[in-house]
Amino acid sequence: MSKDFGLTKKSKNREGLAVIFYVWNDVVYAMNHGDLNNLIVPARLANQYQKYFHIIEAAIADLEDKSNGRWVYTGSKGWERFDFALEETLEIAKFDSSIVV
Repeated sequence: MSKDFGLTKKSKNREGLAVIFYVWNDVVYAMNHGDLNNLIVPARLANQYQKYFHIIEAAIADLEDKSNGRWVYTGSKGWERFDFALEETLEIAKFDSSIVV
């Protein structure tokens, strides 16, 4: 899969451009914009899946074997891993019963 997610050179060079996904137990999650009840969902269920299909599928291909955490992609650094915030963990727990809250 292409590591640039199909972004144009102009958008890749823009400051602050980042794509964020979450991995838990080999499932890739994404922000679910517009749904206050489920802020983070499995990536293919996200509201913006159809609009950003190529970005989400490329991220899933890149991240499905990565360790648990928040993964941020920037054009200059590639994928970087960060720990989950408590709120992110609680959102993912809605879909994964292995998280005990």
